[in-house]
Amino acid sequence: MSTTHDDAPAATLDASPAPAPALGDMPPEEFRRHAHALVDWMADYLANVEQYPVLAEVEPGEIAARVPASPPARGEDFAEVLADAERVVIPGITHWNHPGFHAYFAITGSAPGILGEADRRLFGAEADVGAAEAVERYRPYIARELAAGTHLAAMTRHMLGLFHGAPGARTWRRILTVESVKPGAGLEKLDSITEPGSLPKGDGPLPPGLKPIRD
Repeated sequence: MSTTHDDAPAATLDASPAPAPALGDMPPEEFRRHAHALVDWMADYLANVEQYPVLAEVEPGEIAARVPASPPARGEDFAEVLADAERVVIPGITHWNHPGFHAYFAITGSAPGILGEADRRLFGAEADVGAAEAVERYRPYIARELAAGTHLAAMTRHMLGLFHGAPGARTWRRILTVESVKPGAGLEKLDSITEPGSLPKGDGPLPPGLKPIRD
């Protein structure tokens, strides 16, 4: 004889269904807890970066050997992720924030640079703004400030490192530095240094992507 629902034990009838697994994004309170832990970890790294060697002291393949051959079947606790970063990632990187690292300046790994990235990620910025596009976007601000009496050099000094590491960056810095300090220098100086063929004889090419920024 088959068993009907009426014949089922009371415990079976009264049992609540198992909760469905959570879907979607991380709950806000869980995000808050992990974000606090991550910021504490980052602050500790910045405060104690001098304890690490400037350059990685690992052999080829050593980092890969510390990583499992396959990803975990289930997500790991965030504390384990941070522990893996300390154990696996940190030994294999160059520490640009290290006081003994003198190759470059003004890296985006500075504390203000890190904070500046946070809100951009929060609001879903799709992609980084390229250096050439940044020059064009900066132009209306420069125009307003010039009208208010601000010297061009006071603004273009913030643009000197825009093309750092790109071909032509040295030419960009030199030309911009020379032209922006001239008396009465205005937007036409930016136009002239981004105009193809306008560079003095002997100068190398400007970084790729630049174009005249005119009205």
